[in-house]
Amino acid sequence: MKRAAACLLAAVLLVTGCAREPQYALQGNYSIGFTNTDAIVQALRGGLRGHSQRMHIRYRSHADQMEDISGIVRELMDCAVQETERPDEGDYLRYQYGGYEMQYAYTREGEEYAYEITITPEYYTTQAQETDAQAALEEAMDAIALTSGDDAYTRICKVAGYIREHVQYDLVHRDHPHFHLRSTMYGALVYGRATCQGYAVAAYRMLREAGVDARILTGTAVAPDGSEEQHAWNLVRIGEAWYNLDLTWTSDADAWFLKSDADFPGHIRDAQFQTPEFQAAYPAATTSYDTEKE
Repeated sequence: MKRAAACLLAAVLLVTGCAREPQYALQGNYSIGFTNTDAIVQALRGGLRGHSQRMHIRYRSHADQMEDISGIVRELMDCAVQETERPDEGDYLRYQYGGYEMQYAYTREGEEYAYEITITPEYYTTQAQETDAQAALEEAMDAIALTSGDDAYTRICKVAGYIREHVQYDLVHRDHPHFHLRSTMYGALVYGRATCQGYAVAAYRMLREAGVDARILTGTAVAPDGSEEQHAWNLVRIGEAWYNLDLTWTSDADAWFLKSDADFPGHIRDAQFQTPEFQAAYPAATTSYDTEKE
């Protein structure tokens, strides 16, 4: 019933619109603009959070927008996985599904076109696995025993310590790209094995649950021999500065703990994390965090 409700919600919100100041707007030069984009984004976000198998967008237009639909949906889905105040949204949603399939249909009614877009997400977990992952997360948060007196540094240390103790790198499935559980919180906290994305997602979720601002970064890892591979790690905020945190690389773990970009070799961010806009929103620490003073 929850999945059906999420799909119905999307349709209802599209009809009722959005009364407050808009938060989201489509950036492309499209032949259509929605007056209730926020409502659509919120419905899609709720659908992803609830593991909806299909989400529907219905609207009417006086023009044929077939060439614009792919771009519109891409922007709406990107908005749906932007950061919010909820730990189970933002990067957690962004990195727990592998894209989506999109279909659309329309009928001509006089001078109008009645469109229906159907979005089918490709989740890395089943709903049952997500339920198990949530239970494992709650168990992990109980185990680290946060107190009201813990500062951000202490909370980060507790989360990092738990992941280092309970998660192993998944060498078994490293070369199996279609085994997506290796890239999930389920893989890390339930299965106990994950690759870099699974480490980063589990850390992100635990850190956010602990009240620490965090993001997931993707990019390229460069080994000392010059070989390269895709990689994921975290950014965490202490005070006004953001530090790099890589819990996957366990050899000399302190070398990858709360580091500035200058002290974080072998990590090249993807282009979207190098833009002036991203840098302004997440100002990098100019020096690594001084753990000796703690």
